[in-house]
Amino acid sequence: MNLYFALSTVLFFGAITIIYWLHNQAWLKVQTAPAAPPAAGPRISVLIPARNEQKNIQRCLQAVLAQDYPNFQVFVLDDRSTDSTPAILAELSTHDSRLVILHGRELPAGWTGKPHALHQAAAAATGEWLLFLDADTFLYPNALSAALASAQKTGADLYTVMTEQLLGSFLEKTVMPLVFTALSVGFSPNKVNDPHSRAAIANGQFIFIRRPKNNSPSRLTTRPAAVTVVPGRPL
Repeated sequence: MNLYFALSTVLFFGAITIIYWLHNQAWLKVQTAPAAPPAAGPRISVLIPARNEQKNIQRCLQAVLAQDYPNFQVFVLDDRSTDSTPAILAELSTHDSRLVILHGRELPAGWTGKPHALHQAAAAATGEWLLFLDADTFLYPNALSAALASAQKTGADLYTVMTEQLLGSFLEKTVMPLVFTALSVGFSPNKVNDPHSRAAIANGQFIFIRRPKNNSPSRLTTRPAAVTVVPGRPL
């Protein structure tokens, strides 16, 4: 009995220590707090790659176009969809001049689909800030205002967020929290935000960057690139 009690006590305090360590590793010092939309602000170009996204694209765009930020445009790159995505985009574009539909070219050798789609969209964008947004991402109305305010406050040229996940099945609810915990431990936000650390990661669902002033839209990227995507269905 005494041995059992001793082992259970050691395991209990060991678990508390591990939980405390995990909490400190994943703690986000930089929070995306709500922010009042500015009276005037730099233009933001929202860039959305879409291939066979008939399930999500309408909700995604309705959320983007409902932003309270006063100066933004939206470019959707239809990457040769074979479902009803093009028809949905055509209908939505007739109701809002801020929405521009682009049609993707064939994939060149050496490229993968998403980076190539975003490269094409970035070439058309005119914003001082670019938001690379996935088509299954649904923004709150204050998202652009809040992200820009936080990026400017912290002096960040690249700003990303940990998105809220919409989890349906039991498997999603079981696995996805473990995935995000592992990412938070493996890529501690404190280290990622430390300019002296080599740790780097971004959530491919929401990558917000300041365009270099000496770069034209067509020269933002000139060679194939890869992106790191955090899996899941965000809100």
